Amino acid sequence: MKNDIKTVSLKSFAWTIVLILILASFVFITLNTNSKSTIVKNNIQILQAGNDNYRRIDTCISVLYVAENNSRLFAATADSAYLDKYTRQMETVSSILTEFQEEKKKQTFFSNLYLPQLLLSKQIKNDEFIHLRKMVDSLLVFRIPEKTAELSVTDLKPYSFKKVRKIAKTDSILIEPKKKNKKFWRRLVEAVSNKSADTGEVQKKAVSTITTIEDSLTWVQRRKDYAAINDLRKLDLARNRLNKAELELLAVNNHIFSNLQSALKALRNEEIDNVETLRMSLLLQTSDRLSELHQLSWGNIAVVLILTLIIIWNILRLYRSEITIVKYSNQAVETAKKKGEFLSHISHEIRTPLNSIIGFSRQLEESKLSEDLRHKVGAIKNSSDVLLMLVNEILDFSKFESGKIKLINHHFNPLMMLENVVDMLSVLAVDKDVSLTKHFVLESGLTLNGDDFRLKQVVLNLLTNAIKFTPAGGKISIHAEYLKADKLSSGILKIIVKDSGIGIAQENLKKIFEDFTQIETSSDAPRQTGTGLGLPITKRIVDLFKGEIEVQSELGKGSVFCVAIPIANVEGDNLVRQEPAAVTEIGSILKNKRILMVDDIKINLLLLSRIMDKNGVRYDLASDGEEAFKLFLSTSYDLIITDVQMPKMDGLELTKCVRSEVDKIKAGIPVIGYTGSASLEERSRYLDYGMNDLLDKPFTENDLVEVLGRVIL
Repeated sequence: MKNDIKTVSLKSFAWTIVLILILASFVFITLNTNSKSTIVKNNIQILQAGNDNYRRIDTCISVLYVAENNSRLFAATADSAYLDKYTRQMETVSSILTEFQEEKKKQTFFSNLYLPQLLLSKQIKNDEFIHLRKMVDSLLVFRIPEKTAELSVTDLKPYSFKKVRKIAKTDSILIEPKKKNKKFWRRLVEAVSNKSADTGEVQKKAVSTITTIEDSLTWVQRRKDYAAINDLRKLDLARNRLNKAELELLAVNNHIFSNLQSALKALRNEEIDNVETLRMSLLLQTSDRLSELHQLSWGNIAVVLILTLIIIWNILRLYRSEITIVKYSNQAVETAKKKGEFLSHISHEIRTPLNSIIGFSRQLEESKLSEDLRHKVGAIKNSSDVLLMLVNEILDFSKFESGKIKLINHHFNPLMMLENVVDMLSVLAVDKDVSLTKHFVLESGLTLNGDDFRLKQVVLNLLTNAIKFTPAGGKISIHAEYLKADKLSSGILKIIVKDSGIGIAQENLKKIFEDFTQIETSSDAPRQTGTGLGLPITKRIVDLFKGEIEVQSELGKGSVFCVAIPIANVEGDNLVRQEPAAVTEIGSILKNKRILMVDDIKINLLLLSRIMDKNGVRYDLASDGEEAFKLFLSTSYDLIITDVQMPKMDGLELTKCVRSEVDKIKAGIPVIGYTGSASLEERSRYLDYGMNDLLDKPFTENDLVEVLGRVIL
């Protein structure tokens, strides 16, 4: 059986390890998937964000074109407004380039994209930015020299001059040629042809006439005219120099703008290439990560599928195991029920003859016997008491196992209860030559609310155990005190039992509260009788009270048991100490009354009849319920004492028939039942059938007197 349990435990552990490993793999794959998804998400965000650097470079180029036009307009018109526009536009280009350069310095994601060619070109681009800045700065500080030509009129030496004017006149003179005489026929032909035969050329002759006029100017007028000519000549030189400077400025401007635009275009192309490279790298990396995510998703699906299959398989196993457990549980419940019924039946069967043995032994003790017979009767009584204790322990253990033990709270005096227990067990201590002392720090009027029967059982078990394991000449002491808590209605009842017995080894202290456990003592010590259930039952009763029990022991020096039970006190309810009723009171209680006693065991009827005869009580006997009911119908009785378990008609059916009688006065007759086993539920059921009270077998005359006092009086 142990090997099977060990195998099952190993299998469960192995399956647990497998499930943990699979779950760890699933978690790892999930985390890896999350990491890949984050990378893909970042790449997509970068692709969506784009790169507008080349657009800003285009802006710089456009601004530079406008600035160039403004510079030309300023050169042509010398209007300072164009110069201001030119300066602002160059500052705009400079700020854009500075911002662009700073952004490039802050970009660190290039290193995460595995693009070495972009990292190598970064320094080159920085150098280009510096060069561009220098060129822009040179344009900003460049200005057209605003110099005016200073024309000075030098002192002229006095001089004189003449102004000669020549007038040329040409006249033209026409000279007519002389006419020749023509013949008649020639003149006729010319007439017919309408042509003048005498057409001659007219000669022109030019006649030129030159007239010279000399004018003379004064010295002052000539000086003024020459100064004006000198000023014009200087202004012309200044204009030529300004035009030359303008040409040089335009040449330099064109050269700088050409270089700057070329550099910006190259930078723009490079930036476009970088963006394209970045985009391709991101797309490639995203594609790789998506492929990995695809593979990881298949891995997740596989892991989830495996987990699902394992879970389904385990559910089926658990279902089958649950069915098996339910089956075994039902069997265990049925077995426990049968065990309880068996113990109840055995208890009843043992208590029935035990009741007779104890009853007759006590009857014999009260009679006059010789010393030898008295010792024999005492031995019978002691043996029956031990047997009764064993039966009670087994029955109580069965009740604890089935969970039928419940605490029944009512008011009681703890001092009276403890003194009764000590008085009861002092006889055993005297017989074994053991000193039993008591020390109770309890007020005589203290009243507690709890189950005094179970509390009494705890003290009985502890004292009985101490007497059992204490050798002759030993000492036993019991100490009790009630410690009130802050609340007036609560407190702790503390009971300490100390003995000088054989003691318990340290390794066995935890075993003494285990079921059916008896600690082995030394070989020369006598073996103690018992079931080994006294201390386990004590522990369970203390647990019902929600209290604590502790033990301190040393081998060869004795043991100390300490019990602390929380229990409420009742203020202003002092119970009066009641002395045990005398045996002769049965006669006074049942005087002039007729009793019907019913039992299928004749020896029990014999014991009851002896008690009634001794007290002078009239009675009738019946061996079963049917016979008793017939006697009930034919005779008038004042009390019925019946066994519960009987053939034909048991005590419950008899009580039911009695309560169903038409005559209400007769149907109200008191009925007392007695049984060998009666749990709390069974007692309630018996009382529901109509019984007035119950006696537990074996019972004494004092027990009978107590019940009669509750029912009759």
